[in-house]
Amino acid sequence: MPCAETLRFFIACIKPNELIKGFEAFVNPLNSAAEGDVIAIDGKTMRGTRHGVFDALHVVSAWSKNQGITLAALESKGKSNEIKTVPELLELIDVKGATITTDAMGCQRAIVAKIRDGQDDYVLQLKNNQENLLKEIKAYHHKLEREGYANTKYEQFEEIDKGHGRLEIRGYQHFELSDWVSCKDAWSGAQSVVRVERSRSTAKGESTEVAWYLKVH
Repeated sequence: MPCAETLRFFIACIKPNELIKGFEAFVNPLNSAAEGDVIAIDGKTMRGTRHGVFDALHVVSAWSKNQGITLAALESKGKSNEIKTVPELLELIDVKGATITTDAMGCQRAIVAKIRDGQDDYVLQLKNNQENLLKEIKAYHHKLEREGYANTKYEQFEEIDKGHGRLEIRGYQHFELSDWVSCKDAWSGAQSVVRVERSRSTAKGESTEVAWYLKVH
């Protein structure tokens, strides 16, 4: 058996793009089973990859919930460049009938259009990088609460997670969008919103946060 140092030199000699192509060929048969799968698009800066004047390696990957593996990955020039990298990544995975999820960085109209071109659904986190849309949705949610969600498709449920000295309660509200939210027309296929309120209690105190997600299904 070759020693660890020999294996390290061998792996270091492999061109990353060629390694990715080989991995894609290996997982490609799994892509055909994408119906109903959830594909999580996420960017990570790889620990231990910063050397001298060279920046750390930042990778954007597509992870399949059903298969439990990463379907594809691409290098990105930092977090801010993920907007350009995500559409390229979507070209590689060739899945249909899946639900694509991203964090707020991926909540871009061009990315939504790319997802819909691939006949997929999406759940995208909304933050202040889409300020006008988020403001309209918050105002619409406030309006629905006042009206008791009349004439609107609405559902809610709750999860409780307890362990390791922590108690977390997550409340979910899922409601249909209407033409009252004028900004939604710019987002291909946008149909509903998920509001998640997380309340956490630990020995250090209590905290609450609210997250919003734009959804098509």
